Amino acid sequence: MKRFAIFLITVFAFGLPVFAQTETVTINQGVALLKSKDYRKANEIFRELAMRPPVSAEVYYNLGVSEFRLGNFDRAIEALDDALKIRPDDPQAFLFMGFSLENTERYAAAVSFFDRVLAATPENFDAWLEKGVCQFRMNDHLAAIKSMQQAIRIEPTAAYGHRKLADVYYQRGLYPEAAVSYKTADRLEPNVFYINFRIANSYYNDRRYAESLPYFKKSCELEPRNPTASYMLGSALLAAGQYQAAIDAFNKTLEINPEHGEAIYGTGTAYLKMQNPAAATGVLESLRKINYLLYSDLDTAIKAQLAKPKTKTKKARS
Repeated sequence: MKRFAIFLITVFAFGLPVFAQTETVTINQGVALLKSKDYRKANEIFRELAMRPPVSAEVYYNLGVSEFRLGNFDRAIEALDDALKIRPDDPQAFLFMGFSLENTERYAAAVSFFDRVLAATPENFDAWLEKGVCQFRMNDHLAAIKSMQQAIRIEPTAAYGHRKLADVYYQRGLYPEAAVSYKTADRLEPNVFYINFRIANSYYNDRRYAESLPYFKKSCELEPRNPTASYMLGSALLAAGQYQAAIDAFNKTLEINPEHGEAIYGTGTAYLKMQNPAAATGVLESLRKINYLLYSDLDTAIKAQLAKPKTKTKKARS
């Protein structure tokens, strides 16, 4: 389920219908369960209340929130729609309706609800941010960047906002901008694998290999059994000319996944860079068995080096 920076769960203080005392307590109990993240029990309470007419907007709204939290997005949309029929100008119901539509990939409809939130509460961080996510999904990247920048202006210390903006930059191939935004997210929320790995990849894709290394190394520390992280560390070391360190990183990848063809290829390439064609031949021959397609696609220069005849050492005369 999508993560959002701020989630507001409210019981509306005005316009409450007349409930029996026990029913009012039950609504409060349901809201308390939502706040404590016991979404299943909260959902049971609000589903039961929704079967007791007359049903209030509060019941439908909180039922929608609980369905959303459980990942039942279509049910959430139905409940929130019922809430809006009773109270048609509720920004919180608009917000969760937008969230639910976004999670069912109805991005244009989600944007229309986020706009209704912003018409009522222009400084709503979540509405600006998720509007930007939806615009990005609809390939309106410039509008997405503007919406996300507006969200960040409202809450500059929300790491999630910087991370989502960085994702847009990254997907557009704007790697320097992506690195800056990911690094801001890293300062606000340190030691997150995804953020460190994306910083590293942003530098790598921009051919700033030396700058990528600390972040690839940090990624490997955060997830030591992640073969992609160790492989990318090896690739960056290889590109930076640190051949033995690259071999070590590729070997770590092969400890995790012995059939990682790209790591074998990288190891062979590193040996060739170290002027050790014998070691390269042995490594790359194993690639023939594991991934023949990759083996057959060896670079012409590598094939030429492997094809070089071995120099025979002359025996000393006795």
